Amino acid sequence: MSTPPQEADSRTVDLSREERWVVHHALVQRADTYLEDERTIPAWLVQVVESIEADDDTITVRQGQKLISLLRGDRVSIPDADQEAVDGALVELEAALV
Repeated sequence: MSTPPQEADSRTVDLSREERWVVHHALVQRADTYLEDERTIPAWLVQVVESIEADDDTITVRQGQKLISLLRGDRVSIPDADQEAVDGALVELEAALV
């Protein structure tokens, strides 16, 4: 069985330090919600956190789509001061997934 293209296709995402921080914050916040609800943290989320912590700038299409959904949704709380970094991260993610 082959891997679906969106899970195998990696893209480079050039995030600034601030953008990486806010993405990491959102992912950790979402992971905490899973833990509080006694649910398993999705593999894609763990992989993206590990990638950011390793200063890796690649992401799969599926991870990128999920991350965009997370950052646009209301499942995480982003401080107003960080909204510009979120917007920048979204622009970079969307550009990478085209």
